[in-house]
Amino acid sequence: MFSNKLPAVVVTLAMLPQPGLFAQSADGTLKITVVQGQNEKNNIKLKLAVVPIIEVRDERDRLLSGVRCSFVLPNFGAGGKFSDGTSSMLVWTDASGRAAATGLIPTGEGKFNIRVTATYAGKEGSTTILMENTLADGPQKAPLAIDAKKKSNKLLWIVLAAGGAGAAGIFAATSGGGNKSSGPPPPTPTTITLGAVTVGGPR
Repeated sequence: MFSNKLPAVVVTLAMLPQPGLFAQSADGTLKITVVQGQNEKNNIKLKLAVVPIIEVRDERDRLLSGVRCSFVLPNFGAGGKFSDGTSSMLVWTDASGRAAATGLIPTGEGKFNIRVTATYAGKEGSTTILMENTLADGPQKAPLAIDAKKKSNKLLWIVLAAGGAGAAGIFAATSGGGNKSSGPPPPTPTTITLGAVTVGGPR
């Protein structure tokens, strides 16, 4: 009876997963988590943007360093450029499994997606980061900003005018209240008076 059960036992052992393949997924895709940047707003006026940061893990949920990550911005509409003027950036994950796309300059108002792709040891993963570019003060506050600028310019002209009047007053004070100045008084002429000359006979 034992010999009859032996083949069944052998077949059962053969069906068990091999060491090292226990948690491996069938497709071997990388797991990408957006750490920073999802649904964040960027400031167009100040040219400030939230730095997109992702985290990459393998099929065993282990953090991976040295993963090649590409961040790609839209070619048209709302989006931006990186500091080198291009719409894409390549970054490798650090020891903590994270990669950051620094130097993003927002352009164009509206929502947009950043396409992120990670590749490592023949495996790949992808995700998108949704962001939005807005005006610094918001569209509804634009008229107020224009009025403030006009008031600022008006105040500047008043200051300049006051400064000009002050300069004119100083000039008048130093020039004798508007009278023409003839410079320093001329020196007093020196006169020589000779005594009376008397003519007499020879001595």
